[in-house]
Amino acid sequence: MKNLTYGKKKPEGTQGIEILEEDIVAYIDMHGHSRKKNVFIYGNQFPLSSEKYYRTRLIPKLLSEETQQFRYHSSQFKYEHSKRNTARIHLAREFNLMNCYTIEASFHGYFDQDRNNFEFTEQAYEEMGEHLANSIFEYMILMEEETR
Repeated sequence: MKNLTYGKKKPEGTQGIEILEEDIVAYIDMHGHSRKKNVFIYGNQFPLSSEKYYRTRLIPKLLSEETQQFRYHSSQFKYEHSKRNTARIHLAREFNLMNCYTIEASFHGYFDQDRNNFEFTEQAYEEMGEHLANSIFEYMILMEEETR
């Protein structure tokens, strides 16, 4: 169990905030993407035999069932050498966090199951945030049920 308090020393006169790694459900870094359409996720790589292989894919899968804006099949779960210094990979390795994601939203909109194209609007991005929150909440319920 690692303490995720920022930095080595707490500023004098402060108590700091102590966050334990089991308190973190997911770390999500949000970006815009200039080439691929829709919203998709870059997640971390785990061996097929690992329980983490399936669990790290669960939030994205739930999200794909929430909205057509998100494309599970456009998501990737791997370590690329060029991405080794990203927050997602660094936090996963440093603090043993399983659900570390970079979520990418296209600048060019999204297409639905019938391949109809739609532009992203401010409202569409807000709805995407709601879908993401719903998916994380559903994930938490599933994990809680599993521990019973």
